[in-house]
Amino acid sequence: MKYGCGFNRVMAVLSVMALVFIAGCGEDEPASPSSKPSTGPKIWYVDLGASGSASGSSWTNAFAHPQQAVDAASSGDQIWVAAGNYMSLNASNDTVPVLTMMEGVEIYGGFAGDEKSLSSRDPEIHITRLNGNNQAFHVVLGADNARLDGFWIQGGNAAGADFPHKVGGGMYNGGTSPVVENCTFYANLADQGGGAYNSSSSQAVFVNCKFDNNLATNTTSSAGGGGGLYNSYSYTTVDSCDFISNHSLRHGGGMFNNASSPVITVCRFRSNVCENKGGGMYNNSYGVASRKPTLTDCEFENNDAEDGGGMYNFYCSSIVEGCTFEDNDAGYNGGGAFNYNSYARLTDCVFNANECANNGGGLYNQLYDQGSSPVIKNCMVKGNRSGHNGGGIYNDLGSPQILSCTLTGNSAAYGGAIVNYNGAATITDCIAWGNSADYSDPQFRFTGATLPLVTFSDVDQAGYGLSPGGDADGNGNIRKDPLFWTGPQGNYYLSQIVCGQASNSPCVDAGSSTAEILGMVNRSTRTDEGIDSGTVDMGYHYLPQ
Repeated sequence: MKYGCGFNRVMAVLSVMALVFIAGCGEDEPASPSSKPSTGPKIWYVDLGASGSASGSSWTNAFAHPQQAVDAASSGDQIWVAAGNYMSLNASNDTVPVLTMMEGVEIYGGFAGDEKSLSSRDPEIHITRLNGNNQAFHVVLGADNARLDGFWIQGGNAAGADFPHKVGGGMYNGGTSPVVENCTFYANLADQGGGAYNSSSSQAVFVNCKFDNNLATNTTSSAGGGGGLYNSYSYTTVDSCDFISNHSLRHGGGMFNNASSPVITVCRFRSNVCENKGGGMYNNSYGVASRKPTLTDCEFENNDAEDGGGMYNFYCSSIVEGCTFEDNDAGYNGGGAFNYNSYARLTDCVFNANECANNGGGLYNQLYDQGSSPVIKNCMVKGNRSGHNGGGIYNDLGSPQILSCTLTGNSAAYGGAIVNYNGAATITDCIAWGNSADYSDPQFRFTGATLPLVTFSDVDQAGYGLSPGGDADGNGNIRKDPLFWTGPQGNYYLSQIVCGQASNSPCVDAGSSTAEILGMVNRSTRTDEGIDSGTVDMGYHYLPQ
């Protein structure tokens, strides 16, 4: 078949149109990034050094700022940000953050600028900074169901006169609940919450983050502080985070929890400082008793405050389990921790080498409400020092319960292990041995009309119902060397023949009830870490590894 010249002209036009169409589908067009299948979320790219069209469609054509990518994104999208120093797009307006997150959008930093997968990035090498340049009130504003992952957040300066521009220098989550992971909050400043501030039922999640050298400047408010992190009426989750060298001019050098119920797990509070109460953490639930922090497997080390070097609880029923308070210092009371009218529960904790100038080297309980009853159960209190009373624990009024604890190596001017000033403390299944006092009462010193009830305990001091031979006289107390033995986790296991030692400690099977009833059957006083069974052993029990 033959075709005329008209047909040839039509075919030529169609060919040109096809070429135009193909060219229009190239990656320079901003319609949608091409590196992601059309059925999945889009990836938007950000790189200060990109030289292409700035469409965000690839590393070559990346946006120059993460906020541009957020503005282009939709819920479900991801944003990948290459290493660089990103500051506010409107530096002349301090109310404009460096980054305002969007609901449902995930933002990742730590890229070199050529990766094809998230697993290839390295935020520790390719530092991606969101920098407020000490000017922006907030570096980041959070959003619900959003993620921020792999950034340094620094230079926030929440110095505004009014809320919220005076809180959350690094990040402010006002009723929003983002996930923040692998981020460092460094050198941010605010009246409250220098590093970050969560409020109004926020359920923000912080995982594997670091709060370092942040500052809270409030000096007057009873609710002022939170150098690293401030939670106000919120339900924050904080997991595997470090709070290091943060500072508060009021309360809570590392963290302040105000009427909040955060869940804090495997976190470290080290070298934080405040000028008043709670060097590592301050917890305040006054008027909102149902709100209480829960801490598990956390470390408080080398923190400093006027009261409560490691932690201060104010009308707060904090639940503290498996935590270590070590080398903390208080200029006045409570080197390791301070409970003020609080129903705190401290279980499986270690108070070691804490110090204060006045009372309660390890722990101070001040309980003007006679019904207040903090519980200190299965805790090791060792090597603490106070300049006046109670090297290990000082109780001022109230009715604290001290159960299955070992107190040893503590020292004070008076009452090396425990001093009780009035009140009705209960001391059961404990060992107080090897403590010292400069003047009197190396183990216990009790004053006031109501003396504590000491039962089924090994106390290296005369009294407490002991017969002259040091045997129990109706209350289960003894005065005999507990025969401590070094084991896999420390120096205060009990000698036991079944583990190869020459004799059994007199504290073995000498407690008030069975290990099962007292909840001690998954813990051990034996060097082979066999669990306790039958009648409970006196003193601290290690958790088998």
